Amino acid sequence: MYKNYYDTIQMSESSRRCNNIRPCQIVGINKDNLTYRLPWGKTSEIRPIDFEIGEYQVGEWIDMIFGTISSGNIITLQTARFIGRTPLKFIPKD
Repeated sequence: MYKNYYDTIQMSESSRRCNNIRPCQIVGINKDNLTYRLPWGKTSEIRPIDFEIGEYQVGEWIDMIFGTISSGNIITLQTARFIGRTPLKFIPKD
């Protein structure tokens, strides 16, 4: 059931925008956490309880939902929710 919900919210551009889903590139993995780059350039981490580290590699893209507070030119990350791998059509072309 969760898999179907995951596919539904990820697969259309309008659904991704409405659900605030953002692709993030994995920049590091160790036995304790996965490090990913935030859309505004800084990095953050997810603990293994949130995902299976063995399934991911540095350079891959994952989808996250963020709760942020923005004041002036400063963005503060309040919450982050891991969704899963970013579908190929939504991986940035950088």
